[in-house]
Amino acid sequence: AHGMSNPSSVSAVAQPGVKPSAPCAPILVQAGPHKLLVVLALPPARPPCTSATLELCECGGSCAWHVVKQGSTDQFTLGADTPATIVSTEVVVSGLRAKVKYVARMVAYSALGASPKSALSDPVECEEEEAEITGERSREMKDLEGKKRAVDLEQLPDEMSTPQEKRIKHERVTAARPVPAA
Repeated sequence: AHGMSNPSSVSAVAQPGVKPSAPCAPILVQAGPHKLLVVLALPPARPPCTSATLELCECGGSCAWHVVKQGSTDQFTLGADTPATIVSTEVVVSGLRAKVKYVARMVAYSALGASPKSALSDPVECEEEEAEITGERSREMKDLEGKKRAVDLEQLPDEMSTPQEKRIKHERVTAARPVPAA
């Protein structure tokens, strides 16, 4: 069959892709001694963002930015060389200095390029390791010391004994008496 058909509906206006906008500031959270958890959010973009890079800076004095690099699998540290390509929304950065406050910023990437740098995170202080207790006595040593200091209830006069001590003393004496033969 030949002829004309009804006109098609109007298509949506094609929008060209654009580089991603600046992402929100990362969120830093203490994650144990010498570690911080960094929570990232990639901004909406067309085409979508697929990764990010992250930088941390020590607060105070001159702020020198250090890229977050990837060591072994899922291990992130600070470095001066090639930054890690981060595809996760949470990253734990280790090897940080204790009692030092850090801030973070990030850049998001799509197929069309890089976003501007994000705003800075709020500063968070990195924890230090808890002090190790040395010279701690073992449970056996504590029990032995307790036995040395224990007072034999049978040697206490009744007027110095508490009601509970008197009851225990009576139970021990009763249990120690021989049972008469029937």
